[in-house]
Amino acid sequence: MGRYTRTVILRKYEFERRNQLIAFLEDNVTLDSVRQFVQKTIRPAPRLYIQVRKVIEKEDKPLPTGAVIPEDPPSVRQWDGGDDTVSKFQSTAAWAYLDMSV
Repeated sequence: MGRYTRTVILRKYEFERRNQLIAFLEDNVTLDSVRQFVQKTIRPAPRLYIQVRKVIEKEDKPLPTGAVIPEDPPSVRQWDGGDDTVSKFQSTAAWAYLDMSV
């Protein structure tokens, strides 16, 4: 039932949709096309990293042997706080449309 819940809730009743998607992928997607998509679309895409800092004073866990904590490059934007942080982010964010029908 879990697989079809969304289909029933949205009243689309496309119970063969999953099989159609699988058939489409098998017929049209190759390893080379996936590699090209990753190289041209995924790798150059902007990323958002979130670092959570501890609030309780306790000793850090030791890093694995040979590991180091890297320094942040100057291009990394950092925010600290609440409402002001949200306002700064909203004013500089580039929003992209996400096609939810796919």
